[in-house]
Amino acid sequence: MAVGKVQDLWRFTGNLCHSPDLSKLTTDAFPHDGTALGLVGDFAFVIEPGHVEVGAEEFGGITVDFIRRAEGAVITGVLRNYDPDACAKVFPNTSLGAVTGKRIIKGRASGGSFKKPGTLASSDSMTLLLSPDAADHTPGLLMYNCIPLVSEQFRLQSSPALEAGFAVAFRAVPDASGRIYDIGLLEDLKT
Repeated sequence: MAVGKVQDLWRFTGNLCHSPDLSKLTTDAFPHDGTALGLVGDFAFVIEPGHVEVGAEEFGGITVDFIRRAEGAVITGVLRNYDPDACAKVFPNTSLGAVTGKRIIKGRASGGSFKKPGTLASSDSMTLLLSPDAADHTPGLLMYNCIPLVSEQFRLQSSPALEAGFAVAFRAVPDASGRIYDIGLLEDLKT
């Protein structure tokens, strides 16, 4: 095992894009022939390991092993700008303004043409890539099939001292091949 060096500290910084061309991860610059999702800050990637405890009655029910289950994964963060592509992906109901042509986020419960409550969010699923700023030595994160959601912590506050932003979440679900996510250098993630 190599001795750790300060210059090798891992800085997990980058930008999010959806639907990149996985064959162009090393040949095309960000967003890799996909669509950039604006400035996302304070993001966190969380793996939700699944396991079931195995207890042993002969030892008073103490845990002696674990059964592995599939892992869940989610990226949460704050969309720091009013990016039309990100808004269209994250919010279930948007449209373009008739006068400005800018994206409008629409909260709807009934009436008109919109995604109605009770529909599956998976209809908006996509491939999501966290493309690293330093692709030659920092890993990227590829979620093969994720569902964009407004985070439960969503709060839009007005303050001259604070930056506004939309809390968003991208929940990974298995794709048709059972893949959930990969973390590695872009050249290794390229297909």
